[in-house]
Amino acid sequence: MVFGVSSRPRLGAFPILAALLWAVLISGTTDRAFAQSHSQDAQMFERAMALMQEGEFSAAEPVLIALRNRHPHTFRYDESLGLLYAS
Repeated sequence: MVFGVSSRPRLGAFPILAALLWAVLISGTTDRAFAQSHSQDAQMFERAMALMQEGEFSAAEPVLIALRNRHPHTFRYDESLGLLYAS
C-alpha cells in the first residue's frame, strides 16, 4: 500500500444514495402517521384544557394521564397535570 492509497475497491456514492433513498421512502409514511397522532394528541390536550376551564377536573385527569403516558417528560402535559392536582 502506498501512503494514502487504499487497496480496497471504492464503492463510490452508491451506499450513500441508497441510504438517502430509503430514508425518503420511509419518511412519507412515518410523517403521515406522526402528523395524525400529533393532531389527535393536540385535540385531546385542547379538550383537557377546556374541561379544566369548566371545572371538570375529574374528566380532564384521565385525558392528561393518557397524554403523559404517551409522551413522558413533556412539559405541557406534566405542568397541566400538576396544575390539575394543585387545584
